Amino acid sequence: MTSRRDALKNCAAAAALSGGLYGLSLALPAGFAAAFFCPLPIALLAWRSGAALAATASAVSAVLVALISPPDSASYLAQFGLGGVALGIGIKENKDPAGIIGLYAAISCLATLALLGALATSEGMTLPEFIASVAKQWEEKLPQILSASPEQVPPEEIEALKAALTFASNSFFGIFASVAIMTGWANAVFLRSILRKNGAVLENWNQKRLPANMVWLFIAAGALTAVGKDWLRLVGINLLIATATAYFFQGIAIIDHFFTARNTPRLIRWPTWAIIIINTPVTPLLVAAFGAFDLWFDFGSKINAPPAKTTD
Repeated sequence: MTSRRDALKNCAAAAALSGGLYGLSLALPAGFAAAFFCPLPIALLAWRSGAALAATASAVSAVLVALISPPDSASYLAQFGLGGVALGIGIKENKDPAGIIGLYAAISCLATLALLGALATSEGMTLPEFIASVAKQWEEKLPQILSASPEQVPPEEIEALKAALTFASNSFFGIFASVAIMTGWANAVFLRSILRKNGAVLENWNQKRLPANMVWLFIAAGALTAVGKDWLRLVGINLLIATATAYFFQGIAIIDHFFTARNTPRLIRWPTWAIIIINTPVTPLLVAAFGAFDLWFDFGSKINAPPAKTTD
């Protein structure tokens, strides 16, 4: 049993590491990727010592972030601190992976939307108007961002980036949900890997499936994207981005299950993952479709079962 003193040490270490990762993302231009793993120390603490101590560590981390950038402390706590607690407790209680990662994504999205909504209200705008105004500001600054001499920037390059900003603005909610799902998945996988290396026996996630009814949301989103007009098409695009991300990870789980069952060497595994990532967006969409079709074809049952409780 962990002593009170050791528990406090673990709490302080988790708070310092999580807050430090988030601070790194604020301090360095290339440090934004560090923020994706802010939940990991909090999740590990939650698994080891419970929700109360992990929530305390999250609050301490938020205070540390406030020393660097006060407005970002609430964003950290909402997006990563509370989500990290949910991840750790969910894995400790052996919850379904769709529920664990879905809860993390929901906490992250709802809390961030609440913060953005407060900012929009303070500016006298609705949330979509606020997002569009931010995109417009970025659009106006594009020439200065791209070059010290704006007249030297090719017009076609500016137009391409403007189109990308317009798409990002229209698809903001779907993109944000997608990033939240990816962040939850990555932290869950890393946490489970750390726990296994320390002797924990965990359930195999590779044969877990998303709720059956979710596939109809995926299909409806695709239909709205293809044939919808105006706001209906925007709704379809945002839903499609979020649901395709979820089915992408189900597809990845099936492929990894196949590799594990066949004892496929890393020399083949890693190039396969690289090809999937590099060929964005075509290959990820194919993997997402593969994951969705698993509802009817049950690909996992057609693959020899891997060694129990050894891999994700």
